[in-house]
Order: sequence, then structure tokens, then C-alpha cells
Amino acid sequence: MKRKMDLDNLGEELRVLYVAMTRAKEKLIMTGTDRFLAKKLGDTPPEDRRAWKRASDALARRGYAWSDISEGLRRYGAETERVRQLFDVTMVEYNAKADLVEKARMYKNCAISVSGEVAPEARVAIAQAANDLLTIQGVDASFVAVQVGTGVNISARSLGAVNVQVIMESLGGGGHQTMAAAQLKHITPEAARARIEGAIDKYYASQKKGDVEGK
Repeated sequence: MKRKMDLDNLGEELRVLYVAMTRAKEKLIMTGTDRFLAKKLGDTPPEDRRAWKRASDALARRGYAWSDISEGLRRYGAETERVRQLFDVTMVEYNAKADLVEKARMYKNCAISVSGEVAPEARVAIAQAANDLLTIQGVDASFVAVQVGTGVNISARSLGAVNVQVIMESLGGGGHQTMAAAQLKHITPEAARARIEGAIDKYYASQKKGDVEGK
């Protein structure tokens, strides 16, 4: 069970990374750290370094090509097929996600989707739908609210333009700037939508007030 949860969490983090990467309009700059980078580069034959350069040039010409990326990753021992499988979903999860995305409505550059109960085995679709909604043009943040028992669970996502942590905290939840959540007790999904919209209004008002005071 723990391993499955770890894999689900890793898959979720990879999906968030994928969304962030594919929203770049002109240029994508990625940084990272590797404790063993010097050793890896030292052990890399010159021909492999040239291969990385060719792969990089190919990406620049053709956009993101999985074949090029996986070839480079395999050179460092990455299990690319296992990574791809983390993105796989069951038909139940796929249908649940599609339904949640279809129900989304725009509100002040935010996509809000509310729904009744989702099958327990498909609850990962809640976060997936929130991530997918970020790929829609004009969407700065997404909120997916699903009924769970007599309450509603909310999954919120952003690429940074909107601080969903602040919005979720105003509803009793928490998280961080780009990924947050909240649980509302004894409330219907539609009433939860109204609460979310109110929290968004409050957030934008505080942002506007801060801009004015800053001037």
C-alpha cells in the first residue's frame, strides 16, 4: 500500500512538472542539482556528450520529442518505460477525469469544476483534472471540488500566477503556492463553488490592495 501511494505521489509530481513544462511559450529554462554530476560527466565518453548535444539540437528544432528525451535518459540508466507507466490511468480514472474537466467553468481566469461523488478507485482523477485544466489558455489556476460523504474535498493547482495556498487557507486548507487543498464539511458541491468563488474574490481584492499600497 505504501509503495502504491509513493508511486501515485511521484506520478502526480511528474504530471505537475509536465504541465509546467508544456506551458512555456517561447523558452523553457530548467535547473536542478545532482550530487554525482561531476562523476557522471567524468565517466561520460566524448561521443556520448556529442550525442546529448545532438539530442538538444533536435529538441530545439522539433519541440519536445519523447524519443529524443528517452534516448538521453537511458544513457544514464533511467527506466523510461517505468516513467511512462506512471502516466498511465485506468479507464475508470480516465472517464472520471474527463467528466470533471467537462464540468469546469471559468471564473476570473480560474477554472472551477464541481461534482458529486467520485468512485474511490478513481479519486486520483481529481488532481489529474486540476492539472489538465491548467493547460487551457487563459487559466491561471484550477479548482476541482468533489463531494465526499457530507462534505467536499477541493484540489487546487496553479503555475504561480495565482497563489492557491492563500486561497485554500481562507477555506481552512493549506498547501503551497502552486498546489493546495481544502476540505469543507457539511456542504454541497454547488455551495462549495460559491465558497471558492468568494475566496477567489477575496484573494484578488487583497492583491489589488497590495498593489495600490505598494505605489
